[in-house]
Amino acid sequence: MDQSIKDFEQKYDFVVQFPKNYFDKNKVWKISEEEDFVLGLRYHDSLNKKDHHLKISKDWKDKKIIRKFRSEVHSKEFKPGMMAFHTKYRYILLSKDNNIEIQANQNQISDQDNLSLQNTWQCKVYKSDAYYQDEDIAEDDSTYKYKEHEVVNILLSELIFQFEIETICLIEHQYSAQKHRVRIQDSLSSIIKTFEKLHDCQFQSFFKGRLVSEYNSFAQENIGPGDQILLNGSRNSNDQSQLKFFQRFKNVVTDLIWNLSEDEWSAIQIKSKVDFYFCGIGIFERYEEPPEKFNLRYSYQIYDINDDLMFDSEIYEELVIYNKEDINELHFYKYKFKRFPNGIFIEAGQTLQFMQIVDFQFSYFSSSGADYSTIQNPDMDIFQLTVSNLDDDNTTVEEGLIPGFLYRLA
Repeated sequence: MDQSIKDFEQKYDFVVQFPKNYFDKNKVWKISEEEDFVLGLRYHDSLNKKDHHLKISKDWKDKKIIRKFRSEVHSKEFKPGMMAFHTKYRYILLSKDNNIEIQANQNQISDQDNLSLQNTWQCKVYKSDAYYQDEDIAEDDSTYKYKEHEVVNILLSELIFQFEIETICLIEHQYSAQKHRVRIQDSLSSIIKTFEKLHDCQFQSFFKGRLVSEYNSFAQENIGPGDQILLNGSRNSNDQSQLKFFQRFKNVVTDLIWNLSEDEWSAIQIKSKVDFYFCGIGIFERYEEPPEKFNLRYSYQIYDINDDLMFDSEIYEELVIYNKEDINELHFYKYKFKRFPNGIFIEAGQTLQFMQIVDFQFSYFSSSGADYSTIQNPDMDIFQLTVSNLDDDNTTVEEGLIPGFLYRLA
């Protein structure tokens, strides 16, 4: 029997009973940082799951050691390609069991290397695109080349497969904070779907100021132990009668065209006296052309009552399909966002800057927006429109594109 096991039994005064054929090269006893002997399991094709359990002949007196030992005994098998978290390197991918290397090359490895490699795995440091975004490293930066995984050796006892994160849930004006125990291989939807069912809401999730995908894992989004995620919720509503349209032009120009560019944004700035959901926009149709599907790209920013930037969204792209029946007498139609079925929540006093690009060249437009406040809209004297500094194509309050927007009051 291995001397480390004998020392372990002598120290804690009990006998470990191994199942038949249990004691082989698949198990290694190691000394933890607290100088306690604990069992580390290693992956091996010949390892049988039925051999994973130990029988202990005497009750333990040290409950701290009991928890530590049982946690290790019932730990998972380590396999190449498995993802784990490390406090120094963050996310890593297990590559090779160094204990197997030691056994296979005993005569070629020095005693010093043997000692340093025992109970370690060779791992590759995993850095997702989100990591480089969080660290503000551009793809053309010289440090970006190190994305091809740095190789390190890590003790099994330092690997983390579950950890705790915190969520700050914002639904309209109500805040709440929760802590969650999560597994690193899970997607964020494991948390978000629960909240959506509980609160009957749709949520947007933000980490370090950027929108994260609920379909990505915590590793892909570079989220680790103790990190905080903001969940911004909007109430579900099945009452489509609440959806309204704010029109900002009185008429349309029919004898001239608006020349569009694929890299110039049309933008407008909206400020509201009440809470509302920004649900979609009006889009002028192609100039004297039949309906044809096209791509809409859009983005938005939200500023607080002091005009400080609160949120800058990513660029979204949606395929727009419409029919001639969808077009009104001013040659525009009302498009509801697919990405935000319940709208984007804007508080009273906040300012929304919305910008868009459509991928066709010639469009109808209007130059009758100077008196938008006099147009008979469902809610009068609520919205204030101003010129956006994000605009590239000369859209203003008086003229241009974006003939209006879909909304509902909160």
